[in-house]
Amino acid sequence: MLRIFNADGSEAEMCGNGARCVAAFAARAGIAQPRMVMETMAGLVGAFVQDDVVAIQLTDPSSPEDNDFLDIDDTRIPFYFINSGVPHAIIFRDRVAEMPADEVAKTGYAVRSHPAFEPAGTNVDFVEVIEPGRIRVRTYERGVEEETLACGTGAVASAIISSRIKGAGEPPIQVEMPGGTLTVDFKNRGNSFADVWLKGKVEFVYEGRIAL
Repeated sequence: MLRIFNADGSEAEMCGNGARCVAAFAARAGIAQPRMVMETMAGLVGAFVQDDVVAIQLTDPSSPEDNDFLDIDDTRIPFYFINSGVPHAIIFRDRVAEMPADEVAKTGYAVRSHPAFEPAGTNVDFVEVIEPGRIRVRTYERGVEEETLACGTGAVASAIISSRIKGAGEPPIQVEMPGGTLTVDFKNRGNSFADVWLKGKVEFVYEGRIAL
């Protein structure tokens, strides 16, 4: 059983990069074989560890909702919504990499806490399609209440919506985030998606012990 707790103490249904890290640790520590299955609040998540690359198979995401709008501070913001294990609001814009950090934080919080997403709130992804097969994403995460360097479920949500709506091409989709690049693969089945995989490198930063 994999349980994820955010910085504010709230519990998340799932965490894509968190699951990849847990899989890497479990394989390294001999707790599990390189191929494993983890139980999460979002459902069963498969994983495959090969050297420094870890891929996880997420639960099937919800069908994307049609384009909608949020009215925030006299500004109408278009967005798409999908649940890729956790909820994500996708906002397309140009020059995502050049967005000031305070703009990501301010707009991200305003969308995350909008009444449209009550009571649980939503993660917020600012997405730019670079070319077919490649997108750029920055994510404001609920529970952390800040921009994070990468978000696995956000990469999945952004790749699916970008492929379906914004001409990002067929999967696999390369997702560039401040913390690195992830690969998202999936099968398009009409109005739904299945066989969703998130893959990327992992790096062990340090090791410690806890005296219980």
